[in-house]
Amino acid sequence: MDTMGFLNNSITDIDIDTVIDNTLPTNEPEMDGEFDAKIVVFKVEKTLFSVLQSAIMCPGSFFETLFSLPIPCTDECSPDSFVIEGNSKDNPIVLENISAADFRSFLRRLFPLEGFSKCKRNEEFFGALGLANMWDFKKMRTQIIKRMTPAVKLLPFQDQILLGKKYEVKSWLQHGYEAAVRNKEPLSVVQMAEAGIDLNTIGTLVTIRDSWFYAAVFNKEAKCIPSIQQNCSSHAHVLRYRCATCSGFTGVANELNPNLEGNSNGMTQSRATELVVKSFSTEFSSMRND
Repeated sequence: MDTMGFLNNSITDIDIDTVIDNTLPTNEPEMDGEFDAKIVVFKVEKTLFSVLQSAIMCPGSFFETLFSLPIPCTDECSPDSFVIEGNSKDNPIVLENISAADFRSFLRRLFPLEGFSKCKRNEEFFGALGLANMWDFKKMRTQIIKRMTPAVKLLPFQDQILLGKKYEVKSWLQHGYEAAVRNKEPLSVVQMAEAGIDLNTIGTLVTIRDSWFYAAVFNKEAKCIPSIQQNCSSHAHVLRYRCATCSGFTGVANELNPNLEGNSNGMTQSRATELVVKSFSTEFSSMRND
């Protein structure tokens, strides 16, 4: 065997440039292990959104599950050759059944940084809250509820009830129920139904209010309302809705707020809370925590 000839042929097969490149130290920079942001592209309706993948992967959320799924691949392909959705504007992840406006509001809450627009209108906060509920962004949900609660409590009780049910906010719903049963005006079944409140809820609210009111009437647990006394000195006798002495309208004893401020019918806040929590206990227990 010609040993020298074999060695010469082997040497000529070696790429000297490759050997040098692999042995010499490289000056190429390396990406930081923490700040190596990957962009994901979403399509919502007719709008594309480029989003930081790491920021949207909230622990326990829909997106954490989505991006942790293995890349589907067959024997004929390799993971490197598989085109992943969201890697480019030509191949975005399509989010169905949501609006671009709500998704934009959601991202504004997700990126509360300088240079990004912030949610300002109530509709924007509610849009973000709906998606936070859908995708299990618990921290965002808690922040929006805290931010919106003062404004919600100033709305008519019908709106408080509808918002509480829609966004599963127990505190809003309970406050709306209590405002309804304490309302000075009669509860209109027609108006509540037209507003979108379901009949079971309407029936329960009317029952709470009527039961409390009839107890005051037939048990004669009543006293004069000080703000409309008519020269009555004793008010000892009570007959149905009026004091027998001064004919002033009456309210429930030991439960009546003597000042009757605001739009209250005389039922105290503590009594309203007691009746509402008891009557709607099943509904409240099935709701998520605020």
